[in-house]
Amino acid sequence: MKTVLIVEDVALNRDLLVQLLEDRYRVLLADDGQAALAQAAATGPATAHPHVWISVATTVVYGNGAVTALRHRWTFDEIYTAMAIQGLDANNDGAYDRAELAELAKVNVHGLKEFGYFTTAKLGEEAVETVIAAMAQPDKLVSEAADLMFHLCVLLADAGLDLDDVRAELDRREGLSGHAEKAARTKGA
Repeated sequence: MKTVLIVEDVALNRDLLVQLLEDRYRVLLADDGQAALAQAAATGPATAHPHVWISVATTVVYGNGAVTALRHRWTFDEIYTAMAIQGLDANNDGAYDRAELAELAKVNVHGLKEFGYFTTAKLGEEAVETVIAAMAQPDKLVSEAADLMFHLCVLLADAGLDLDDVRAELDRREGLSGHAEKAARTKGA
């Protein structure tokens, strides 16, 4: 069984990630970098690159009033990047063009599939942050709700759906009590 080390200082986020991963991975937890280093040292040698720092940006592309595409930009840390691009500069010009990086991109994206591209984990994180804002930081509620809606749109788009599908479901439920709607779903399951 593979091991995943989760380094997260917010307990609710850690708990969510554990729930998402514990069936498929041995999960180790740390709430800060020092605890993470201690956990990593205690587990013995790593069988893969010990870390990869990634900055992720997603742009939602709209057309005709709907999400038409998602553009992802992943920026990896310098050490991982240096290791990953070794030998890829086929024409030895010191620059890496799309063709030279295509196989690397394919391998990296394929590896993320196992984790659902972290879409569900990010949505869960945003949901937790929205609840925290509602309970203790009302001045941040609108901002956190916007983050939650954005990541919900990303998740829906990844599933081939959009907010119109959600609206249609809400229209279907109009006039039903929560209990009646849940009972109808339970019978149909």
